Amino acid sequence: MKIQNIRPLIYRLSYFKYLVADNKYPKISLDKSHYVYRILLIDKGALDVCVGGKKERIRAGEALYLLPGEIYRLLPCGEDFSLYNVFFDYLDDRHIKENKPQNCVFINNYDEHLCLPRIEFEDADILNKSGIIKNISFEKTLRTILGKDPADELYRFYELSVMFSVISDILSSEPKKKKKNSSVEQIIEYIKSNPEKDLSCDALSNVFSYHKNHINKLIKKETGKTLSEYVRYVKIEYAKTLLSEELYSSTEVATRLGYYDYSHFYKAFLLETGVRPTEYQPSKI
Repeated sequence: MKIQNIRPLIYRLSYFKYLVADNKYPKISLDKSHYVYRILLIDKGALDVCVGGKKERIRAGEALYLLPGEIYRLLPCGEDFSLYNVFFDYLDDRHIKENKPQNCVFINNYDEHLCLPRIEFEDADILNKSGIIKNISFEKTLRTILGKDPADELYRFYELSVMFSVISDILSSEPKKKKKNSSVEQIIEYIKSNPEKDLSCDALSNVFSYHKNHINKLIKKETGKTLSEYVRYVKIEYAKTLLSEELYSSTEVATRLGYYDYSHFYKAFLLETGVRPTEYQPSKI
């Protein structure tokens, strides 16, 4: 399923306060599960949560996102806290079509056949797993709808506003994958594919229309080697392949790789491999 196809529905929305001094909710630390999706947004204070055997502390301004049937535990950590509680589904008619319950009573051993199937999102993996969501901003929207009358003809509009704010915050919290510099990828691919060509800084500058200093900087940042070091590495790796096939002499390999005399090839090969070119050929060893 894709995000664009959701039709969110809120089953229940409430506000909850826990005071350590009152010990008003002693059952809060029991293992729980539920039939539908759930969001807990911490308004004040903090508490510990245990999901999938992993214990974390959730603080004010953070939310806990839970999938249907997820086993979890809330553990007071000595602080008063309050939270917004939202039970919801991504599709507004599944409880009708599949005869799913609309109530959201906590249970320790949920009846699996009553639990909503978890939706597998193709374009948002973060929605496919429970966890803590940080840097959220939908608290204002939640406060607004709590003061609205469900009989109001605009209530469904408010409800959708809440759900899309929630989902937007969850999606924006997903770590962005670092994109590699496409320019340096192209340069490196060119060097790897053309070990027999002139791969000097001037030559690469002409091919890619970059200043040679910029090319040097890109290669150093990506590979940890200077351009000349990286080119030498690529050429010698190719030389090892040619020598192992025993189709060319070491002198011929040096010529193919563009070394203007054998002594330069010899020194480069010895530096990269620790052995002489003639020693690398199997029949010579």
